[in-house]
Amino acid sequence: MTILSRAMAVRILAGALAAGLLGPGLPAVAAADAAPMPRYTMIDLGTLGGETSEPVAINDSGEIVGQADRPGGNSHHAFLWANGTMTDLGTLGGANSMAFGVNAAGQAVGQADTSTGEHAVLWDHGSMHDLHPAGATSSAAFAINDAGLIVGTARGGPYGPLDQAIWWKGGMSAPLPLQPAPSSVQTLSVNEAGHVVGSELTAHAMSAIVTVIAPTGIDWATPTATPRVLPYLALRINGAGQVAGVAGPNVELGSSGHPVLVQGDQQTNLDDQLPPGSTWRGIDGQANGINDAGQVVGYESDSASDEHAFLWDRGKGIDLNEVTTLPAGWELASAIAINNHGQIAAWADRSNLPGGHAVLLTLVSAAATGGPPVSAATTSAPPPCQLVLGFKALHDLVPSTVGNCLDDEGHNPANGDALQHTTGGLLVWRKADNWTAFTDGYHTWVNGPYGLHERLNTQRFSWEANPDGLPVVR
Repeated sequence: MTILSRAMAVRILAGALAAGLLGPGLPAVAAADAAPMPRYTMIDLGTLGGETSEPVAINDSGEIVGQADRPGGNSHHAFLWANGTMTDLGTLGGANSMAFGVNAAGQAVGQADTSTGEHAVLWDHGSMHDLHPAGATSSAAFAINDAGLIVGTARGGPYGPLDQAIWWKGGMSAPLPLQPAPSSVQTLSVNEAGHVVGSELTAHAMSAIVTVIAPTGIDWATPTATPRVLPYLALRINGAGQVAGVAGPNVELGSSGHPVLVQGDQQTNLDDQLPPGSTWRGIDGQANGINDAGQVVGYESDSASDEHAFLWDRGKGIDLNEVTTLPAGWELASAIAINNHGQIAAWADRSNLPGGHAVLLTLVSAAATGGPPVSAATTSAPPPCQLVLGFKALHDLVPSTVGNCLDDEGHNPANGDALQHTTGGLLVWRKADNWTAFTDGYHTWVNGPYGLHERLNTQRFSWEANPDGLPVVR
């Protein structure tokens, strides 16, 4: 999931289970200053025969998409990297393509050149689907969630001269009602609940604005949440509705700013989580990605404009160059995306070779303990929280699956649901049907009228609330 989500706390339940979780009032995971530093190993993803490759998104299987140079360096193609192999996803007959998002099924979306222009495209296990809307002159697909909802932009013809937000699903497409207008959409990201966060640049002040819309099914004409306008550029949204991005005066893509984490109406400057006196603090930076545990990745820049990849985890900023085993001459310049297993897609410079490469960072241990593989979000001392009532009852049925609590129970004022993050995923009590459920990002365990039952996130039991009409299992 992308501009693209991420076992720590992970994707919240799709459809009815996740509906309405976006908004203020969600509890933040407490900082843990005493947590030992994580350790990572690095895998070079290579290229498609050229000098450079760039990652854009990663899914929970560790599959990465982006773009890579072709031989000669005169063109670049979208790629999907999986299990050690980089696959050229091709184009629609033109020279270039780029993949921006990938979901749990390995479906990728992006943009590909044709003989007449740039078209939004879906790559689905060897098949290429042109998503270009009728009448537009240019289009791009930025993100796809596990339910197949795609968000992107179109320009020209009925869409006007500026990039306007649109969605695709099940062969249907329509504009997204972003506000205000006219303005040009720069980024879009969608989570498993179908919440979309995007940034527009106004024609005059060039200030970033964010619009969040919660759909009912795919009826975007009647959004169920009021769009919010905030002074930052939003890049990614996670399952809990937390947004990673960049803020600053007249900020736009590529301009100076500082990395931010936004939850509801609370905006946190991640520069403040770097050590006092750090040479990377307060110069320039950007938060590029976030997983469902609230771990954020991006970059910070020093006064010499040298950029380093950073991870912000539980209130602490970590230079990934200091915790990753790197080959000689390599430097991690920017962390682009992070999944729910703590794997990070990053971009690395090579001082002894031309061109930077996309790389995969995999968490292997906590340096302070030298212990077995652990996630960065679970290396801290047990937080002062507890599971009670229905959450404890479900935990006690599958304790190794649910794991330990990461925060105290919180409530979503939009729909009355209760929720609590754990080291294994997310617990939710749903007011709509009075059942308690747990998700690890792919599967859901529901403690219902016939005891504990397991299903996929994209399914529903017959006795569950199912406003989105998801497939029913018995």
